[in-house]
Amino acid sequence: MIAPGTGGASQISRDSFESNPKGYFSALHANEKANEKGNK
Repeated sequence: MIAPGTGGASQISRDSFESNPKGYFSALHANEKANEKGNK
């Protein structure tokens, strides 16, 4: 499935996402914050 929040740029297994959606979004937001710091 297309990974939520990636605009179609990434895919994730549905089972992996459904087993831990909170963990998925936590990691997604942590990566976004890390990328923002690296772009400054």
